[in-house]
Amino acid sequence: MVEASPTVVTGTNRPLREFRNVKWKADTPVSRAELGRMREAFWDTQPAYSGRQEIWQALRLACEADSTATAQAILDSTNIVVPTGLLSDGCYDELGNQYIIPAMCFVEPVNLVDEPAASAPDSASQQNLATEAGAAITARSSAHGQRPESPAVESAGSAAVQDGTSAGATIGPSVSITVRLSTGGDIKLDVAGSDTIGRVKSAILERLSTSIPTLPATKKPPRIKLLQLGRVLEDNFRVSDARLNESAVVQAFIQLQD
Repeated sequence: MVEASPTVVTGTNRPLREFRNVKWKADTPVSRAELGRMREAFWDTQPAYSGRQEIWQALRLACEADSTATAQAILDSTNIVVPTGLLSDGCYDELGNQYIIPAMCFVEPVNLVDEPAASAPDSASQQNLATEAGAAITARSSAHGQRPESPAVESAGSAAVQDGTSAGATIGPSVSITVRLSTGGDIKLDVAGSDTIGRVKSAILERLSTSIPTLPATKKPPRIKLLQLGRVLEDNFRVSDARLNESAVVQAFIQLQD
């Protein structure tokens, strides 16, 4: 249950405890698929009761981060205070709203059970979810007269070719934004108001591959999630929609894939 505190929290903020050191046991043994459904049910319902939507989004990103360090960076970027270092004990935003995140959202139970072979292919379910999400983005983009984004990595810089616009012609003023990487360091990108966040991510990927050679090599390119002032920037947003300007600092959370 999520409660709202009437006063702003001024207590200490402790670092997150390592997720792998947190132990919990479900009332009855659950499979990974059942755990996934429980998590989805929580994230789908709790934000409707209280709190700020952008904080809920940041908390979900933190819980699904590939490391506790990345989760901590997400919380720091959105000024979320965790007095005990444990999200399940409660955390607070700058306005004093309290958010309690059950341990099931960021760690598996000790009584997690293997699924039968017949029901095991989670990858297919994930592919279906990805397809449905892509269809939803396509529908939203079509409703606004936009073309859906391709996941392929495209050239860095001011990514332009969209809606018939050539690479040399961009819509809206060009701005230089700062991208703060969860892997460490900042990079500068010149973007146009007409560029989509999906294209900005492509530019970041290209810069990562050329300017950060120490990034571990994986079979798949890293996934990137962008936040600005606690708000998740969706791929089909345009830079002008996100109101990014010269002073903007965008948090980029890099998730490596096997």
